[in-house]
Amino acid sequence: MEEAIRAALKEGLGAAVPVEFGALAPGMALPALVLNTIAELPAYNHAGVSAVTEYLLQVDCYALTIGEAKRLHRQVKDLLQPPLAFLEGAGDGGREAGPDEAVRPWRVSADYRVFHAVPATLTG
Repeated sequence: MEEAIRAALKEGLGAAVPVEFGALAPGMALPALVLNTIAELPAYNHAGVSAVTEYLLQVDCYALTIGEAKRLHRQVKDLLQPPLAFLEGAGDGGREAGPDEAVRPWRVSADYRVFHAVPATLTG
């Protein structure tokens, strides 16, 4: 699931915007996206665990200005539309900590609900 979302974002945003998992790496080109899986919740039915897993994915949009970060967030929101993902909430994260005030990036963060179905051949 995570790689499918990453691939969709990379294709939609182009090579100029890095899309990585984990954290903003020192020296990473901006603007950039950082993805984190916040929760992974299997769905249950009367027979036990179903083939659908629900994920909560955090997408952080980093840029040198708040305006750039918000523009990137809007691009991501346009790319991650249902049924691929459902926006749960978003907010300005402010500026990230850093040793130099001039290079502290701005962050806009959003959480997306993603449902991933495992093919029946893999679930038994």
